[in-house]
Amino acid sequence: MFDKYTNSLGPEEHAAYQEQLRKDIPLGGTLGNAERDLAPVLVFLASDASHFNTGRLLPVDGGCAAVR
Repeated sequence: MFDKYTNSLGPEEHAAYQEQLRKDIPLGGTLGNAERDLAPVLVFLASDASHFNTGRLLPVDGGCAAVR
């Protein structure tokens, strides 16, 4: 879905969109990476270490939800 949206933008528009995304991310200003940022959370949730967590939201969004 994301690729379909960005592929409809021209090169200049795509660059401006990516720059705006980076400005909106408070923790480091970098776009997320599934292996680096999401995989450890999924491993935690699938492990026994998360046995006492129920009904919890763990946003992996670079802090975007916290500042909106």
